[in-house]
Amino acid sequence: MTAFHVYHSYADLDTFRAYLAGSAYSGGWSADSDVMLKILEHASRMIDDYVGDGTFGPTVETRLYDLGSGDLRYDPRYYMRDVGIATSEYRAAVVPLDRWLISATTVTAYADSARTTSETLTSGLSNDYILEPYNNIPKFRLKLTENTTKALGAGQQVLSIAGTWGWEERSHTNGALDGAVSSTTSTSIVVTLVGTLAPGVTIKVDSEQMYVTAVSSNNKTLTVIRGVNGTTAATHLTATTIYHIEYPNDVQIACMEIARTQYRDRDMGIVETVGTTEQNITTRSAKQISETLSTLNHYRTYMHAGGLVF
Repeated sequence: MTAFHVYHSYADLDTFRAYLAGSAYSGGWSADSDVMLKILEHASRMIDDYVGDGTFGPTVETRLYDLGSGDLRYDPRYYMRDVGIATSEYRAAVVPLDRWLISATTVTAYADSARTTSETLTSGLSNDYILEPYNNIPKFRLKLTENTTKALGAGQQVLSIAGTWGWEERSHTNGALDGAVSSTTSTSIVVTLVGTLAPGVTIKVDSEQMYVTAVSSNNKTLTVIRGVNGTTAATHLTATTIYHIEYPNDVQIACMEIARTQYRDRDMGIVETVGTTEQNITTRSAKQISETLSTLNHYRTYMHAGGLVF
């Protein structure tokens, strides 16, 4: 898990209400807002857990890795033979990552567990390391280049990767600030566009991400959680562009379908199981959720390592 709570809901409240009501939704449905938003957030974290504890939205984080050699050869954990990690006297040249990596900002290699000596590695084929796959994002493997004079150390927390993690960093512009944000703690911001943002949306202003939890009746004042997903709360000038973070379409649909199943059961009191002891008993909601999650199986192939590497 990340060291902070993830604020990426893969569907917002208005979209989910439209998904539930279809053409009957006119925008006036205000009941159950808090419950619906919590259900959407829960469905999003279920998806993250299913695909391997990776989040589809960008998070800013520094992740640490153990690399096996020396005494660590005797660690009883699973050895991944197909990714080039050597648990012998020589050191690793390839490191599978335990999260999707969008971009790396600083990669630091320490000589050993004491972490008293370190080198900063530079990206690029003619430099120290490259990220794979070459032609796609996200990245899930770091490899030293053939001609680098630097090496990865051996020991605990000997590799540090600071960067933006997640499936992708995709967004569209969605208006601008209609007034400066002069405080790093204020949870109320005013925007220029009306009716385009809803609770459950994560926005980015400059480098700060904010999570929208409520929208005023005139749709211009947002209540937000500041500095989410590893970003830092900052001040912002009036007219600064607002970016609305997007997620893959199939992930959005899966989130709403899981949330629909959970909201329906909560709202209507659907019995979880049907059948008798003489019949096949079907777990209705659990089966629907499981089938929905299985539509995201193609994302699971990108997770090459579930933890520290030996």
